[in-house]
Amino acid sequence: MLLLLFTGNKVLAQQTSGSSTSQTNGVYPYVPFLLITPDARAGAMGEAGVAVAPDGNAMSINPAKLAFLERPYGVSLSYSPWLKNLVPDINLAYLSGFYQVDDRTVVGASLRYFSLGDIAFTDENGITQGNFNPNELAFDATYSRKFGENFSLGTAARFIRSNLTPGLGSGSQQKAGTAVAVDVSAYFRKPTVLFGKDAILAAGLNLSNIGTKMSFAETQSKGFLPANMKLGGATTFIIDDYNQFTFALDFNKLMVPTEPVRDANGEIIAGK
Repeated sequence: MLLLLFTGNKVLAQQTSGSSTSQTNGVYPYVPFLLITPDARAGAMGEAGVAVAPDGNAMSINPAKLAFLERPYGVSLSYSPWLKNLVPDINLAYLSGFYQVDDRTVVGASLRYFSLGDIAFTDENGITQGNFNPNELAFDATYSRKFGENFSLGTAARFIRSNLTPGLGSGSQQKAGTAVAVDVSAYFRKPTVLFGKDAILAAGLNLSNIGTKMSFAETQSKGFLPANMKLGGATTFIIDDYNQFTFALDFNKLMVPTEPVRDANGEIIAGK
């Protein structure tokens, strides 16, 4: 997913008279780690999970599902080595907890920490300037409430910090990037009978990472967060007291503007 986000869709620029240039105008959001679902179940299902049965990791993919949790409180912890065959020390850690205020309202909080491993920084002459551990984190506070027996709404307020460079050198203006964002989500589930079996039909929607822009230097232009719309459905067949079988399908739309195409002089020739 990270590779796709960083490369984007390449589009050749138009040819200008007297010169021929090509340029990419893909989508390049900052902090793409926010699009990685830390839930092991959703990860094993190809990131599908906006409408599957809720659990302690629900706020990472659809905060509205928290209102349908049956336990009064809970804590979840996950750890995932990331791209381990390429780089051995990149990892994603996730800690979350929830508390049921009443039979309709649930609050929660979570911390997502993405470590890019230890990196040796050098100057233009190849002289080592020291080691640094680039890292990114997001802290969430979540609220979810049930409306009726089959529908709930949820929201999450998020603080994001991305510290990718050590700011070496006395004249360096590099800094850690910070931003704030919110998620807005909805969840619907209804028990029914399908093909002679008890079943649960469910649908979910999550608009995530809607927030401020981010930059890593005072003079740098700010970039967009990876705002995303996730819409999906799920059907769960209850085989018996110990077994269930779920079909799930999610659709995702990255809500980030495409970079404009510019000519050799930097003038916009397509897009805005």
